[in-house]
Amino acid sequence: MDKDEIEGGARAFAGKAEEALGEATGDEDLQREGMRHQAAGEAQKLFGAAKDAARSASHTAGAAFESVRDSVAGGAGRAPEDRAAAPASDGAAWVADFVREQPVLALFGAATLGYALAFLFHGGRR
Repeated sequence: MDKDEIEGGARAFAGKAEEALGEATGDEDLQREGMRHQAAGEAQKLFGAAKDAARSASHTAGAAFESVRDSVAGGAGRAPEDRAAAPASDGAAWVADFVREQPVLALFGAATLGYALAFLFHGGRR
């Protein structure tokens, strides 16, 4: 779990409490401020989760690349079906290099993918 996930969760919780206090006292400004803090906390939490996912994906892609590279490099005399893994190693290497060279863009892509999946699964309902 990333530091931003924890801080974002705390900020969202504080925003929820602030919103509830605003509702209880009839203070619309406090309600809006609470909702703003809540949204900022959720965004920070999502950012932390995306960083964590990108780190994990980078590690997994690197491990997969190493595994495939080792099996392909040692398979010069193997059957053609064993050598079919070579294109997969090229793709894994590309992903691993991209994440290392452009971590912010990879993070944005992961966040966008996560948002799209959430929208597909939840249908935009609140």
